Amino acid sequence: MSPTPSLAVIACAVREDEVRHLVADLPQVPGDASLLRDLLAGRWNESRFLLVPPRHGIALTADATIIRAIPPPFSP
Repeated sequence: MSPTPSLAVIACAVREDEVRHLVADLPQVPGDASLLRDLLAGRWNESRFLLVPPRHGIALTADATIIRAIPPPFSP
């Protein structure tokens, strides 16, 4: 049994000739770069990103949201 790879490539719309030599031996998983593009463009949809106001903390939840922003003094 071969070990599980610790690094994989997310297949998305990039010029393959620019990165082929870097990822030749890595497994690929399907995906796209839309989350990264939205992050960099400032399109922070609250259903895709956790928006944390200044001086707020982050806490784990016990539901489908997984994490949430909490106001100071950071009591869960």
